[in-house]
Amino acid sequence: MSELVCVGTFTPVAGGRGTGIHTFIRDPRTGELTSVGPPAPAEAPTFLAGGPDGRVLYALDGWERSGVRAFGIAASGALRDLGRRPAGGAVPCHLAVAPDGRHVLATHYGSGSVSVHRVGRGGRLAERTDLVSLEGSGPDAERQDAAHPHHVHVAPDGTVRVTDLGADAVRAFRLRHGRLVPGPVTPARPGSGPRHLAEHPDGRLFVANELDSTVSVFVATAAGDLRERATMPATIAPPRERSYPSEIVVSPDGRFVYVANRGANTVTTFGVTAGALEPVAETGVEGEWPRHIARIGDHLYAANERSDSVAIFAVDPRRGVPEFTGRLVDVASPACVVAVRPTRTGRP
Repeated sequence: MSELVCVGTFTPVAGGRGTGIHTFIRDPRTGELTSVGPPAPAEAPTFLAGGPDGRVLYALDGWERSGVRAFGIAASGALRDLGRRPAGGAVPCHLAVAPDGRHVLATHYGSGSVSVHRVGRGGRLAERTDLVSLEGSGPDAERQDAAHPHHVHVAPDGTVRVTDLGADAVRAFRLRHGRLVPGPVTPARPGSGPRHLAEHPDGRLFVANELDSTVSVFVATAAGDLRERATMPATIAPPRERSYPSEIVVSPDGRFVYVANRGANTVTTFGVTAGALEPVAETGVEGEWPRHIARIGDHLYAANERSDSVAIFAVDPRRGVPEFTGRLVDVASPACVVAVRPTRTGRP
């Protein structure tokens, strides 16, 4: 069965050339992406997330005045605007849907805050139920002048974790009745700048550190906080400067971890071991500045923001290493690639 893939973009309000949200039908065998139609209009939809039932797509919307927008998904893959809700922050960068589909959470890098919206009937966004402002700073005066939450992750058990690039921390919360209840705060190494995280099926957390170009492995303790088990470079070849790791993902079988390196224009494949991560290969992304990567089935997709393309790689499940298929999809200023749900072709 074909699958639906959506690509968010940086539009002019955010300094990009994108025009909205692109929707594609994905061929699971070849990985090829076929456009459904014109992009759905949105203001800086730099990150997207699908609802658990596959019928609604949520997108960041806005820049200096951030918001969240919902779209209904037709059988053909076309998007229908279901409305926008203001989020109360600035410069949003990530969002996630709670596993039960009842709340949407978003991080706001510029304002140092995390918002929560309730989801109403039909997947439409209802009122904002919380807006938490974070505090803190780090040793990098240019990038760590204040708290800068970058990624929000909601675990299957309901634990919310937020990576704070500005304060060198991974913050835990519990989501209760639409409000974020603060939990343990795990310090990261000073100046590391934790950006994004990925959870392994066994509960370990892998964190991409933007400012010192590393990847860290954390395990949860009985008290609910995290303990750093290992840290290693995000690239195999020593970078000339910072490699600016962006996205980090775990393979569907849990055997591999992939890290996108914007400065090096590569994806590093790591093998997952009992204690840490073992570097396997480093692959060029066939473009510039991989803002985001996604492992979907037996393929990996790289959103190359500065070269206006999404590169498609085949992945042998046994070796885990991406190999370029020769296919580049033209998308201006791509910011993220998200698989939403299986779909069928036909009329909306």
